[in-house]
Amino acid sequence: MSERLETNRLILHRLSGDDVDAWLAGDRRALETRTGGRFPAKLEAPPLFGEDMETIREGLRQHQDDPTWSSWLMLARNNGAAVGIAGFSRSEEAVVTGYSVYPALQRMGLATEGLQALVSWLFEHTDVSRLRATVPPDNAPSARVAEKLGMELVGKGEDPQLGTVLVYELTRNGPTERD
Repeated sequence: MSERLETNRLILHRLSGDDVDAWLAGDRRALETRTGGRFPAKLEAPPLFGEDMETIREGLRQHQDDPTWSSWLMLARNNGAAVGIAGFSRSEEAVVTGYSVYPALQRMGLATEGLQALVSWLFEHTDVSRLRATVPPDNAPSARVAEKLGMELVGKGEDPQLGTVLVYELTRNGPTERD
């Protein structure tokens, strides 16, 4: 049985490698049956996730029992429509969160709502003490999501695909303390 979380407006379905296989194969019927979701007419990943779906699938397969390597499909509770994706992966320094919502559903607080539930779930199911988000400087909506989660801007970094990014962090007990 798949793992699910619920918020006021969302159902969060923990994706498996097989779910992502169906997505990558363009098999709408299998994907909707597996996840309980309904997808846009053009079956594609939310912004910024398209190129990463194969990497996500491999990470899910390799780390299937590790909560710090999990991806979650966000579905609208009222109609089962796919809203976006959010999840976690590990870098050498930290657990990193990533999130994206389909353009037609952005700026409604859905990413924030889903991530609040996922961050609580992560801290409850792991000993992770610090969570990081990296956001391109020109992506103000994603920066606002990080800030609404209580993350603090702690510096800048480099992403091999995106270039310079802003680095936000949240510790288990609240905002990151600065030196």
